[in-house]
Amino acid sequence: MMQEIKTRDQVKKDPDPKSVNNLEFFIDGKLNPLWVSDYAEYYSVMVLAEKRMTINQLRAFFNEFLRIQDLAEESNPSWIVMAKMMEAKAVYRVNSSSARIPYEFSVFITKLISDVGNDLSKFKAACVIMEALVAYFKKDK
Repeated sequence: MMQEIKTRDQVKKDPDPKSVNNLEFFIDGKLNPLWVSDYAEYYSVMVLAEKRMTINQLRAFFNEFLRIQDLAEESNPSWIVMAKMMEAKAVYRVNSSSARIPYEFSVFITKLISDVGNDLSKFKAACVIMEALVAYFKKDK
């Protein structure tokens, strides 16, 4: 069953950030292009910034994704384990007394890594999604 793709206006009107997590990162095995545009913008602005996530916290996760991608490109099989470890790191940071991240971001990371599985091309696409989140992130002062 193919999932309905929401328009930019539908995404922006959606008050429930958990519904964004129900969207597919990949359609027919390929990156859903809305995750590098409309969905990334919505998620960065409406979920992460509003939930008090900092750009430094987001960049730390993005940098970790890039580090794992480098391992994969070196044909190091540990990239799969390191990618799955991102879920644990996100859960830990939700419960951390310092540098706490929003629960919604932990759910996002868990779903993203789950959808990637052991597929290197999907992991590379996940890195692009993370880059889009960083690009769209803005914190109102």
